[in-house]
Amino acid sequence: MATTYKNPIAFHPGEYLREWLEENNMTSKELALRLGGKPEKTISNILTGKSAITPEMAEALSCVTSVPSRMWNNLQAKYNGCLASQTIGDAHEAQWDTWGARFPYKEMVKRGWIPDLSSLGKGEKVRQLLAFLGISHSSSFGMIYGDLLPQFRLTKGASHDPYATAVWLRQGQILAKQRTLIGQFDREQVQQSIPRLKEVLMDANQSQGRLEELASELGIALIILPQLPKASISGVAMWVGGTPTIVLSGKGKRHDMFVFNFFHELGHILLHRGRSQQARIFVDDASECEGESKEELEANAFASDHLIPASEIAQCALTKAGISQLARRHKVHPCVVLGRLVREKRISWKLCNSKYKDLNAQTILPSQA
Repeated sequence: MATTYKNPIAFHPGEYLREWLEENNMTSKELALRLGGKPEKTISNILTGKSAITPEMAEALSCVTSVPSRMWNNLQAKYNGCLASQTIGDAHEAQWDTWGARFPYKEMVKRGWIPDLSSLGKGEKVRQLLAFLGISHSSSFGMIYGDLLPQFRLTKGASHDPYATAVWLRQGQILAKQRTLIGQFDREQVQQSIPRLKEVLMDANQSQGRLEELASELGIALIILPQLPKASISGVAMWVGGTPTIVLSGKGKRHDMFVFNFFHELGHILLHRGRSQQARIFVDDASECEGESKEELEANAFASDHLIPASEIAQCALTKAGISQLARRHKVHPCVVLGRLVREKRISWKLCNSKYKDLNAQTILPSQA
């Protein structure tokens, strides 16, 4: 059974001053006189913990007691800190049911995003969440993440929870900050390296590590972060500090989705840095969503054009040989052609998973981290 964490007990420095008076057979009245005729009530308030020892009083006490002023100041600071901690802890305790419990706390612990401290009470769990999110109070959550949440695009019928989405995004930012990149970002160099990126993505089984390494060489932090339950996100493009960052969830595990989403987010990195510094968060492909922004349409067009031009998809023979031939010509996995044919409504998912099943592929995701 979980136990409630209690802050350590700290004694008001007046307790220590009372002990000193007893040891030296001195009354509070005499102490007041030795302190330059301070009101006896001032000394009484300190002794009973009603008043604090100010730096000036600490200096005066050091002369009378021979206890250095820094000791009196440290005792007061420690007491103040523990008192504040207890007050904040009580506030955190009250925030769990109305705020903290909305987060996927157990899943975050399971994935190692926050420490597994099963003995913590509600207040300390809230404190863990605040530290993870980089905020000091639950009221800051809406201020920091509220501007981002409306950017989430949802597929039809997708389950979506803003709290799960926010921590998934935050973990992506944390991992990006920890990533040491090999090269410096240069837009022209990335553009010229697109054929190499496509080549890496030809192999669904081996592309993850190689793609991350190539992105690092190009000065881009690529994070593969499996999605959280109810955080129906396929990817995000954002700048973490000065680092262009792409976070992919591998949602659905279909390799054609992974490839399209990577190029979609890469399109945002290359096209939209100058327009907005805000993180761009996208869920699934644009064909399933309504009310797309100009930036979304541009990123979709970037992905489509650099993978397979629409004109060639329209002329693709709906045979295994025709699909494979088009895939070889544009150096993509056949499943990428299949995915585009489905989105263009030239074939159905039913046919894709039956007649063309052997041309499909799943993205092999890293273990949940």
